[in-house]
Amino acid sequence: MCTLTRLPEPHVTQTLGNCVVTAAWNNGSTLTIQGIVKFISQQPQPAPLAITGGTGQFAGAVGSVNVSFTKNFKILVIHLR
Repeated sequence: MCTLTRLPEPHVTQTLGNCVVTAAWNNGSTLTIQGIVKFISQQPQPAPLAITGGTGQFAGAVGSVNVSFTKNFKILVIHLR
């Protein structure tokens, strides 16, 4: 879910969204992820997001997620430390 934090103005083509994601696995483990995604001409741009926590096998997780977008998919590449 993304909350828009900068709406487009007459001469601004970029919108910013503060995005919060919970990725859940079948075994009940989760990762929580948060960060800013830029939208240019209403299209989301690739962005690095922070891993803010987790449960189960990801309890205490830290790291980052690189998110990118295609027409039909959101692609998450997860980097755990």
